Amino acid sequence: MAMVLSLIEEVQSKVDQSEAEEQLKKLQKNEFTLDDFRSQLRQVKKLGSFSKIMKLLPDQLLAAWHAQMDEEQSKQMEMELKRTESIIDSMTHTERTDHRILNANRRRRIARGSGTSVAEVNKLIKQYVEMRQMMRQLTSSGMFGGSGLKAR
Repeated sequence: MAMVLSLIEEVQSKVDQSEAEEQLKKLQKNEFTLDDFRSQLRQVKKLGSFSKIMKLLPDQLLAAWHAQMDEEQSKQMEMELKRTESIIDSMTHTERTDHRILNANRRRRIARGSGTSVAEVNKLIKQYVEMRQMMRQLTSSGMFGGSGLKAR
């Protein structure tokens, strides 16, 4: 229990509460952009390494994952976060605001600018779209403070 409280205190001290509330409102209105996604990644990075975060969680909460998370996997996850942030940073503001304009030429340019492949850019966009759909479903069900009504 003390470890969970330590994690909560850590999050409260390093996460901007007003920014978190603003992102929740954007989720509720289905206006969550890649800029917001990048902002969330940066907030996670402020908390420290994944291995540090995992050590603060109780074993019973994430027993299987906790046991499998070693230092190498933690570093790999952190590298993935950096790669994701690099891909988003290589986009223009317009592209981050509306991912639907990302045609093949734009995706190639983003891949070159981020030092990644087009496949990795496509994977990120696919994950982002799936996350938005999941958040829309959770919001429409009332889970994130939504009214339970579908957003149009």
